[in-house]
Amino acid sequence: MHDYQTFLHHKLIIIGAGASGLMAAVTARDLGIDTAILEGNDRIGKKIAMTGDGRCNITNDSTMTGTDDEVVALSSQYHSSQAKFPLPVLQQFGIRQTIDFFNMLGLPLTKLKEGLMYPMSLQAASVLDIFELALEERNVPVYLNNKVLDVTVSTDHPRFKITCRNETEEQQIVYTSEYLFICTGGLTGQNAGTDGSGYALAQNMGHAMVEPVPAIVQLKVQYPYMKALSGIKLQGRAHILVNGEIVRSETGEIHFADYGFSGPPILQLSRIAAVHLSKGDSVTVSVDLMPSRTKEEVIEFLEMNWGTFATPGRGILRRIFTQEAGPCPAERGRNRSRAKPTLPGSLVENERDLL
Repeated sequence: MHDYQTFLHHKLIIIGAGASGLMAAVTARDLGIDTAILEGNDRIGKKIAMTGDGRCNITNDSTMTGTDDEVVALSSQYHSSQAKFPLPVLQQFGIRQTIDFFNMLGLPLTKLKEGLMYPMSLQAASVLDIFELALEERNVPVYLNNKVLDVTVSTDHPRFKITCRNETEEQQIVYTSEYLFICTGGLTGQNAGTDGSGYALAQNMGHAMVEPVPAIVQLKVQYPYMKALSGIKLQGRAHILVNGEIVRSETGEIHFADYGFSGPPILQLSRIAAVHLSKGDSVTVSVDLMPSRTKEEVIEFLEMNWGTFATPGRGILRRIFTQEAGPCPAERGRNRSRAKPTLPGSLVENERDLL
């Protein structure tokens, strides 16, 4: 076991070999800056490999219009307590620049439904392969298994001193640099290395931090029949209600799971739910699976097709409707398969409180 210090210097050091760290390293090196990456995992882009169901959703071109308005439209899709923050960032590097960046690396993108753009291979591994090749071609060293323990800032040169623990060689290594990027991610996946350690590093350097809450996550709900509905995927519209008032709505494919809801609309709404739950507000998710129909039209449809829900594979929906609405008098007799329940509006809207 070795426990001595080794010193290495680079003009720019980037902590974290995730999406932002890798893009920053390639860009900086192309500008002629001596750059290196520190990564606590045993390989780069561990979280990239998990994204988009293993396909890596890189961007979305649904707001592209070829005009200046497209950047404004794109910025409105970002969730932040600082509404004006995304716009100047996206004005410098938006959708077109993202597509051009990956084309430059040799990774053309393809567009699927709703503007979602993926590598043409539809494999996240292709993204990692192209980044590894880009770093190798540019002679950007990546120091793996280096967990950052401390960062000190000096008014002299070098400005930054980064102390790491190398888990492989069991020794401390000190890196120095003139510039430092913290690209560690948040608390979104400790198994992938995003364990929140970057927050502590930034705070120790004097930065203020907004209290983090979950975002782009599934929603758990208080509803006894979710397990029976698990696995169903339907196009619909989801609303988040705070203290009884709708604050945001999203449309897309909604996924039913035994714990609650997932899918793109739910992920978009999750941050709002988390923020208000942290404040002690009453938060409800309302799911509309027939957004183009009125409540009266939905009730009429269900009543007209009630017998259909008794067919194999649909019986679970019938049972849930019956348990929610209660059996009508006719259903207590012999003609159960054709009986029509009286459906309350709350069932049609399907509002459920969040845990």
